[in-house]
Amino acid sequence: MTENNKQSDSTDRWSCPALQSDSTDSIGHVARRDWLQIIGRIAASASVGGALTGSVTASHAGSKVGDWPLDEGSGDSTVESVAGHQKHVAYKGDRDPLWIDGKDWHGLLFDGYTTWAAWEPDELAPEFGRELSELTIDTWVAPRSHGSESNYIDPIVEKRDRSVQQGFTFGVDNYGHWTFQVGLGDSWEEIWVESGDLIDVYEWNHLTAVFDGNAGSLRLYKNGTLVAESSIPTGTIDPADVALKLGRNSRMDYVGEGSDVWKQNMLNGAISRLETYDIALSGSEIQNKHDNEVGDLPATGYQELTVNPRQYDGDNLRPEYHAIAPTHWMNEPHGPLYFDGKYHLFYQHNPKGSYWRQIHWGHWVSDDMVHWNPVEEALRPEEGIDPAGCWSGDTAVDTDGYPKLLYTAGLTEGTDDQAIAEATSTFPKDDDVALTDWNKQGS
Repeated sequence: MTENNKQSDSTDRWSCPALQSDSTDSIGHVARRDWLQIIGRIAASASVGGALTGSVTASHAGSKVGDWPLDEGSGDSTVESVAGHQKHVAYKGDRDPLWIDGKDWHGLLFDGYTTWAAWEPDELAPEFGRELSELTIDTWVAPRSHGSESNYIDPIVEKRDRSVQQGFTFGVDNYGHWTFQVGLGDSWEEIWVESGDLIDVYEWNHLTAVFDGNAGSLRLYKNGTLVAESSIPTGTIDPADVALKLGRNSRMDYVGEGSDVWKQNMLNGAISRLETYDIALSGSEIQNKHDNEVGDLPATGYQELTVNPRQYDGDNLRPEYHAIAPTHWMNEPHGPLYFDGKYHLFYQHNPKGSYWRQIHWGHWVSDDMVHWNPVEEALRPEEGIDPAGCWSGDTAVDTDGYPKLLYTAGLTEGTDDQAIAEATSTFPKDDDVALTDWNKQGS
């Protein structure tokens, strides 16, 4: 796959992260952008060999129309730093949301069913209210799980009104497929990554979406590399007169009845920094941005994203000495196994929320059957093998002396359509006695 040769590019874009707009009104915003562009050109012409360093170029700073650093690290609000509006982050009623700590950056953890934030049209830079001939969305995302067993995606960010084909959305579906969609007023255009470079769970993914209405193209990049490109009609993104939301779809499905209702179509995982530009960044600029930023991210993994005792501070109903999932739904422990000095126990688990859906195999490990440590899920639903869930089963040690999982693979949601599947431990290759990685085989 090659990049479109009509993409936006520039030869005078040097790094200068300090030059960023922090305007609070449209007049000041436009004037500041003009000054930034002038300063950027001066800095570029004066620099030798790219002496200025950083992740955002000087002329890009004037093209940045939205910036969510998500770097507060505590509290119940976050700021969009271009227009300067600080907004409340919803999380489990009146509680403060969870934050991911890092050396240079922080991140905001979205819990999958209550965490989100929104900015009304008059709380954003004026560019969001105008037709956009170019748009780039750039962010770092570390999901805990994917999707909602729904026809709607879990957005990272969206500002769209699909009924009139206006605005944009950027998010992920049930199996790590990810998409960028834009409304051109008379059409709704989409690009997807549906195989290969899917969004990985429990690690940082640098995702970039580019709309170039002049060239008629949509592009997606993962970790600085082009992974999808499609041709679309030339035109502009028609502005949607709706709020911009982080982590929540404006159209949602629900699980449950009465007061026990759980929201679907909300992001489950961490976001660290999200930026939008009213230009189409080139492939080389995106790769440079990735290279400059990748070393600054907070540490992340299963322990940092899921095993977080702070989320239950003050919860007098949660047992302290009990086999229990680190968060969200669990039922039916099963599959006890002893292997190479470690005890293992698995359980039915939904990492997306506190309700019975999207069943994974949760996993505990112990040295003594008294102290149990949660580790990353052993099985999660995958397209083609077990899309409707990884249901009950058991464990065994095969004739070669290595562990296997035998389980019920759900094939079609809401039906009894199922099959027997198995997964084999990667222990022969990695010597991981915690048995955190498994290879599936359907049957």
